[in-house]
Amino acid sequence: MESYLTLLARIVVIAFLAVVISAVFGPTADQLVSKFTDSEVASTEQATTVVDYDSNLRLLISIGVGVSAFGFCLAVAYYFQVRRFNRAVKQIEKLDGKLSFAPNLDMLILKYIYSATTLDMSGTALVDAKFPDVGVLPRLQTLRVASTPITDDASKIISQCKYLRSLDISDTQLSDESIVRFASLKNLENFIASGSAITDNSIKILCNLPKLKRVQCDGAEISNEGLQLLKGIEVKVN
Repeated sequence: MESYLTLLARIVVIAFLAVVISAVFGPTADQLVSKFTDSEVASTEQATTVVDYDSNLRLLISIGVGVSAFGFCLAVAYYFQVRRFNRAVKQIEKLDGKLSFAPNLDMLILKYIYSATTLDMSGTALVDAKFPDVGVLPRLQTLRVASTPITDDASKIISQCKYLRSLDISDTQLSDESIVRFASLKNLENFIASGSAITDNSIKILCNLPKLKRVQCDGAEISNEGLQLLKGIEVKVN
Protein backbone atom coordinates (compact mmCIF):
# COMPACT_ATOMS: atom_id res chain seq x y z
CA MET A 1 0.00 0.00 0.00
CA GLU A 2 0.97 3.58 -0.50
CA SER A 3 3.04 4.87 2.39
CA TYR A 4 1.17 7.11 4.83
CA LEU A 5 4.36 9.16 5.14
CA THR A 6 4.25 9.78 1.39
CA LEU A 7 0.63 10.86 1.63
CA LEU A 8 1.44 13.12 4.60
CA ALA A 9 4.33 14.68 2.69
CA ARG A 10 2.00 15.47 -0.21
CA ILE A 11 -0.53 17.10 2.11
CA VAL A 12 2.19 19.20 3.79
CA VAL A 13 3.42 20.45 0.41
CA ILE A 14 -0.13 21.27 -0.68
CA ALA A 15 -0.79 23.03 2.64
CA PHE A 16 2.36 25.12 2.13
CA LEU A 17 1.14 26.11 -1.33
CA ALA A 18 -2.20 27.03 0.18
CA VAL A 19 -0.51 29.28 2.74
CA VAL A 20 1.49 30.99 -0.02
CA ILE A 21 -1.67 31.55 -2.04
CA SER A 22 -3.43 32.86 1.05
CA ALA A 23 -0.58 35.31 1.67
CA VAL A 24 -0.70 36.50 -1.92
CA PHE A 25 -4.41 37.15 -1.73
CA GLY A 26 -4.21 38.58 1.81
CA PRO A 27 -4.81 42.20 0.69
CA THR A 28 -8.15 41.04 -0.68
CA ALA A 29 -9.25 40.38 2.89
CA ASP A 30 -8.52 43.98 3.81
CA GLN A 31 -10.59 45.21 0.87
CA LEU A 32 -13.50 43.02 1.87
CA VAL A 33 -13.28 44.20 5.47
CA SER A 34 -13.43 47.80 4.38
CA LYS A 35 -16.71 47.11 2.59
CA PHE A 36 -18.34 45.61 5.67
CA THR A 37 -17.14 48.17 8.20
CA ASP A 38 -17.28 51.92 8.54
CA SER A 39 -13.94 53.61 9.16
CA GLU A 40 -15.58 56.67 10.76
CA VAL A 41 -16.37 56.10 14.45
CA ALA A 42 -17.92 58.51 16.93
CA SER A 43 -16.18 57.47 20.10
CA THR A 44 -13.20 55.55 21.47
CA GLU A 45 -15.46 52.70 22.61
CA GLN A 46 -16.98 52.36 19.16
CA ALA A 47 -13.52 52.46 17.59
CA THR A 48 -12.35 49.59 19.80
CA THR A 49 -15.41 47.54 18.85
CA VAL A 50 -14.86 48.13 15.14
CA VAL A 51 -11.17 47.23 15.40
CA ASP A 52 -12.03 43.93 17.07
CA TYR A 53 -14.68 43.27 14.45
CA ASP A 54 -12.22 44.10 11.68
CA SER A 55 -9.60 41.72 13.11
CA ASN A 56 -12.04 38.84 13.50
CA LEU A 57 -13.51 39.33 10.05
CA ARG A 58 -10.05 39.58 8.50
CA LEU A 59 -9.03 36.36 10.25
CA LEU A 60 -12.13 34.50 9.07
CA ILE A 61 -11.65 35.67 5.49
CA SER A 62 -7.96 34.69 5.55
CA ILE A 63 -8.86 31.23 6.89
CA GLY A 64 -11.51 30.88 4.21
CA VAL A 65 -9.04 31.83 1.49
CA GLY A 66 -6.46 29.38 2.89
CA VAL A 67 -8.93 26.48 3.11
CA SER A 68 -10.21 27.17 -0.40
CA ALA A 69 -6.65 27.31 -1.75
CA PHE A 70 -5.77 24.06 0.05
CA GLY A 71 -8.81 22.29 -1.40
CA PHE A 72 -8.05 23.62 -4.88
CA CYS A 73 -4.39 22.52 -4.76
CA LEU A 74 -5.37 19.09 -3.43
CA ALA A 75 -7.97 18.63 -6.15
CA VAL A 76 -5.51 19.65 -8.88
CA ALA A 77 -2.80 17.33 -7.56
CA TYR A 78 -5.14 14.33 -7.45
CA TYR A 79 -6.60 15.20 -10.85
CA PHE A 80 -3.24 14.82 -12.58
CA GLN A 81 -2.41 11.66 -10.60
CA VAL A 82 -5.74 10.02 -11.44
CA ARG A 83 -5.34 11.04 -15.09
CA ARG A 84 -1.99 9.25 -15.24
CA PHE A 85 -3.59 6.30 -13.48
CA ASN A 86 -6.37 6.19 -16.09
CA ARG A 87 -3.88 6.34 -18.96
CA ALA A 88 -1.94 3.41 -17.49
CA VAL A 89 -5.15 1.37 -17.12
CA LYS A 90 -6.11 1.99 -20.75
CA GLN A 91 -2.58 1.14 -21.92
CA ILE A 92 -2.71 -2.16 -20.02
CA GLU A 93 -6.08 -3.00 -21.57
CA LYS A 94 -4.70 -2.37 -25.07
CA LEU A 95 -1.90 -4.85 -24.37
CA ASP A 96 -4.46 -7.48 -23.25
CA GLY A 97 -3.18 -7.34 -19.69
CA LYS A 98 -5.40 -8.48 -16.85
CA LEU A 99 -5.85 -5.80 -14.23
CA SER A 100 -7.89 -6.49 -11.11
CA PHE A 101 -8.74 -4.39 -8.07
CA ALA A 102 -9.69 -5.41 -4.53
CA PRO A 103 -12.15 -3.99 -3.71
CA ASN A 104 -13.31 -3.20 -7.25
CA LEU A 105 -14.90 0.18 -6.55
CA ASP A 106 -16.99 2.04 -9.12
CA MET A 107 -15.19 5.37 -9.21
CA LEU A 108 -11.71 5.56 -10.71
CA ILE A 109 -10.41 7.90 -8.01
CA LEU A 110 -11.60 5.47 -5.30
CA LYS A 111 -9.73 2.64 -7.03
CA TYR A 112 -6.66 4.84 -7.09
CA ILE A 113 -6.90 5.67 -3.40
CA TYR A 114 -8.16 2.44 -1.82
CA SER A 115 -7.90 -0.63 -4.06
CA ALA A 116 -5.04 -3.14 -3.98
CA THR A 117 -4.02 -3.97 -7.54
CA THR A 118 -2.97 -7.14 -9.35
CA LEU A 119 -1.52 -6.91 -12.85
CA ASP A 120 -0.95 -9.98 -15.03
CA MET A 121 0.88 -9.35 -18.32
CA SER A 122 2.08 -12.95 -18.70
CA GLY A 123 2.19 -14.28 -22.24
CA THR A 124 1.39 -10.93 -23.85
CA ALA A 125 3.38 -9.14 -26.55
CA LEU A 126 4.75 -6.77 -23.94
CA VAL A 127 7.99 -5.03 -24.96
CA ASP A 128 10.17 -2.41 -23.29
CA ALA A 129 8.94 0.45 -25.49
CA LYS A 130 5.29 -0.25 -24.61
CA PHE A 131 5.74 -1.11 -20.96
CA PRO A 132 2.85 0.54 -19.10
CA ASP A 133 3.44 3.16 -16.44
CA VAL A 134 2.96 0.70 -13.56
CA GLY A 135 4.71 3.07 -11.19
CA VAL A 136 1.53 5.17 -11.10
CA LEU A 137 -0.44 2.24 -9.62
CA PRO A 138 0.15 3.19 -5.96
CA ARG A 139 -1.20 -0.06 -4.52
CA LEU A 140 0.22 -2.53 -7.03
CA GLN A 141 0.92 -5.63 -4.95
CA THR A 142 1.21 -8.40 -7.56
CA LEU A 143 2.91 -8.12 -10.95
CA ARG A 144 3.36 -10.95 -13.45
CA VAL A 145 5.37 -10.39 -16.65
CA ALA A 146 6.33 -14.03 -17.30
CA SER A 147 6.91 -15.26 -20.87
CA THR A 148 7.20 -11.79 -22.37
CA PRO A 149 10.03 -10.40 -24.56
CA ILE A 150 10.98 -7.64 -22.12
CA THR A 151 14.62 -6.93 -21.28
CA ASP A 152 16.50 -5.27 -18.43
CA ASP A 153 15.28 -1.84 -19.57
CA ALA A 154 11.79 -2.73 -18.30
CA SER A 155 13.16 -3.21 -14.79
CA LYS A 156 13.59 0.56 -14.51
CA ILE A 157 9.80 0.91 -14.42
CA ILE A 158 9.18 -2.20 -12.29
CA SER A 159 11.59 -0.91 -9.64
CA GLN A 160 9.29 2.10 -9.10
CA CYS A 161 6.62 -0.19 -7.56
CA LYS A 162 7.85 0.26 -3.99
CA TYR A 163 4.96 -1.64 -2.39
CA LEU A 164 5.09 -4.71 -4.61
CA ARG A 165 4.67 -7.98 -2.71
CA SER A 166 4.81 -10.58 -5.49
CA LEU A 167 6.80 -10.45 -8.75
CA ASP A 168 6.97 -13.07 -11.51
CA ILE A 169 9.66 -12.61 -14.22
CA SER A 170 9.79 -16.25 -15.35
CA ASP A 171 10.99 -17.02 -18.88
CA THR A 172 12.13 -13.47 -19.59
CA GLN A 173 15.51 -11.97 -20.51
CA LEU A 174 15.79 -10.14 -17.21
CA SER A 175 19.24 -10.66 -15.71
CA ASP A 176 21.35 -9.60 -12.73
CA GLU A 177 21.17 -6.01 -13.95
CA SER A 178 17.45 -6.01 -13.21
CA ILE A 179 17.90 -7.55 -9.77
CA VAL A 180 20.21 -4.70 -8.82
CA ARG A 181 17.30 -2.33 -9.45
CA PHE A 182 14.88 -4.61 -7.61
CA ALA A 183 16.89 -4.01 -4.44
CA SER A 184 14.52 -1.07 -3.89
CA LEU A 185 11.51 -3.42 -3.58
CA LYS A 186 11.66 -3.63 0.21
CA ASN A 187 8.13 -5.06 0.53
CA LEU A 188 8.70 -7.98 -1.86
CA GLU A 189 7.66 -11.31 -0.31
CA ASN A 190 7.34 -13.69 -3.27
CA PHE A 191 9.81 -13.72 -6.19
CA ILE A 192 9.50 -16.08 -9.19
CA ALA A 193 12.34 -16.12 -11.71
CA SER A 194 12.13 -19.59 -13.29
CA GLY A 195 13.93 -19.77 -16.62
CA SER A 196 15.32 -16.25 -16.30
CA ALA A 197 18.92 -15.13 -16.81
CA ILE A 198 19.73 -14.39 -13.17
CA THR A 199 22.83 -15.88 -11.53
CA ASP A 200 24.38 -16.24 -8.08
CA ASN A 201 25.09 -12.50 -8.11
CA SER A 202 21.34 -11.90 -7.93
CA ILE A 203 21.01 -14.16 -4.92
CA LYS A 204 23.34 -11.92 -2.94
CA ILE A 205 20.98 -9.01 -3.54
CA LEU A 206 17.82 -11.00 -2.84
CA CYS A 207 19.21 -11.99 0.54
CA ASN A 208 19.05 -8.35 1.61
CA LEU A 209 15.35 -7.93 0.89
CA PRO A 210 13.89 -7.74 4.44
CA LYS A 211 10.44 -9.26 3.74
CA LEU A 212 11.33 -11.90 1.14
CA LYS A 213 9.82 -15.28 2.07
CA ARG A 214 9.71 -17.38 -1.11
CA VAL A 215 11.96 -17.68 -4.17
CA GLN A 216 11.34 -19.90 -7.20
CA CYS A 217 14.30 -20.02 -9.57
CA ASP A 218 14.29 -23.40 -11.33
CA GLY A 219 15.89 -23.17 -14.76
CA ALA A 220 17.96 -20.14 -13.83
CA GLU A 221 21.76 -20.11 -13.78
CA ILE A 222 22.05 -20.48 -10.03
CA SER A 223 24.38 -22.94 -8.33
CA ASN A 224 23.76 -24.95 -5.17
CA GLU A 225 26.19 -22.65 -3.39
CA GLY A 226 24.05 -19.69 -4.39
CA LEU A 227 20.89 -21.34 -3.11
CA GLN A 228 22.51 -21.96 0.25
CA LEU A 229 22.77 -18.20 0.71
CA LEU A 230 18.99 -17.96 0.93
CA LYS A 231 18.83 -18.87 4.60
CA GLY A 232 15.39 -18.60 6.16
CA ILE A 233 13.76 -18.22 2.73
CA GLU A 234 11.60 -20.90 1.13
CA VAL A 235 13.28 -21.94 -2.13
CA LYS A 236 11.55 -23.94 -4.87
CA VAL A 237 13.64 -25.62 -7.58
CA ASN A 238 12.88 -28.57 -9.83
